[in-house]
Amino acid sequence: MSVLMALCLFAAIALAIPGFTARADSNDGPYSIPNTTFIVSLENAFDFEAQYGKTGYWGVILDNGRVTPTSAVTFERDGEIVAPTADDLWKAAPLNSYSMIVPVPNGTNNIEGITWEPGTSHWVTIVTYKDDKTLATTSSYSVQVFKPYNPADTDPVDPAPAPTTDPAPAPTTDPAP
Repeated sequence: MSVLMALCLFAAIALAIPGFTARADSNDGPYSIPNTTFIVSLENAFDFEAQYGKTGYWGVILDNGRVTPTSAVTFERDGEIVAPTADDLWKAAPLNSYSMIVPVPNGTNNIEGITWEPGTSHWVTIVTYKDDKTLATTSSYSVQVFKPYNPADTDPVDPAPAPTTDPAPAPTTDPAP
């Protein structure tokens, strides 16, 4: 009986530790992105590209489709310009392009006039399509915007005022008893 209890205890610990470490190591906070552009990479898409590379594509949707680019979304696939008709796309690329540079909404690059200000949180959704309208996968990520460091943006340092002169020492009198 004690051997059975020891095995159960061992199994419980052996199963609990990997589960705990998986949760303890996860980063549940938003990804930080600059307020200019950011790069999105498509990973492990070789099989999907082999099957749907001639008709499929992948893209980015911002804030669940609430941001619309000022110009139509297009990309080049095998020398041909493709204009996907899927809804809410901010940017798109062919499946053989594994990364894309995504512009952050700045008020002039979207119809709504939205600007992602530093400190604000938003949603970036990565979508893959088998063909023009057949959605294959979606993955949403929370992001928070920051302003990249630029030395020109720092306030000039005011020079310190001129040092004051020390007062001339004067003799002191002893206090009266």
